[in-house]
Amino acid sequence: MGRERWLLGILTLLLAALIFLPLPSLLEFKKFLGSGGEEVINNPILENVALKSELAKLEEIKRQLGEWSPKYLSASVYSRYPFNLKNEFLVNAGLDQGLKGGEAVLIGKLLVGQVDKVFENTALVRTVFDERWKEAVRIGGEGIDALLEGGNTPKATLIVKDAKISEGDIVYNASPEFPYSLPIAEVKEIGISKDQIFKEAVLEFGYDLGRISAVLILKNYAPPPQE
Repeated sequence: MGRERWLLGILTLLLAALIFLPLPSLLEFKKFLGSGGEEVINNPILENVALKSELAKLEEIKRQLGEWSPKYLSASVYSRYPFNLKNEFLVNAGLDQGLKGGEAVLIGKLLVGQVDKVFENTALVRTVFDERWKEAVRIGGEGIDALLEGGNTPKATLIVKDAKISEGDIVYNASPEFPYSLPIAEVKEIGISKDQIFKEAVLEFGYDLGRISAVLILKNYAPPPQE
């Protein structure tokens, strides 16, 4: 008898809600019950707070690292016609222009290679299209770790299988050889490695290396000494 009265009371309350609550309130009530918290998750105020928190973290990192202004040497690229090799090219700067070897070489703001051999007034640059190129990188806003493997079609490999990466994500440097976060390319296609253990990504570079006639060589960055 007590259980029947309890059920009758619940039904009475629900009926009263249907009668006396206006339609918009009922709709909002239903939306709240079925939302699973979406109203809270998508709250713009909370999103703004989270964004400010991330900016504060970046400012703290910047404060700890200190200011660093890159200095560049502009150099012209000698023609490789008719061979048009992608793995290396020669530039018109060398020892007399202050190059020592190991400097980062950029096309615009993109890391394209590294000074490999230095001569009196010229230097040989090895590019990311060289099969010997191996570089620690990160991908996208989540900073997913990967290994950039050079070649005619460079790839980002050894990406953990459950990593959330997307086409168009930026691939940037995470190796101490070069300044951190130098952009390199974008993710073009995502696949699975032959051993089915890792993800890997084919990259889009946004330039035709065969048509590049000038580069920037970073002069004031010293990588840590090799042990």
